[in-house]
Amino acid sequence: MLTEEQKQKIWRLRLEGRGYTSIAAELKLPLSPVKSYCRYRGLTGAGKAAAMNAALTVDKRVFCRQCGKRLRHTPGKKKKKFCSDYCRKKYWRDKNDN
Repeated sequence: MLTEEQKQKIWRLRLEGRGYTSIAAELKLPLSPVKSYCRYRGLTGAGKAAAMNAALTVDKRVFCRQCGKRLRHTPGKKKKKFCSDYCRKKYWRDKNDN
């Protein structure tokens, strides 16, 4: 079972275009959980194609910009960018620190 921290690291590394094997080696995890997580989150494909696919799903507001969780939208309301206030605040805090 992957921790939330591991999931966020996998998400970020995959957005950078890293492969499953590279991610698994860096995080010292077996390959199958990394692949399963990426497939579930729509981060499939090779290298830059995966990065583009992941970036597009974030832009279309399918996943949270911070943690990568799938967003649930309410019909007739503005589409969310983040799954929670915690993720929204963390995203902007991290972005402003750079």
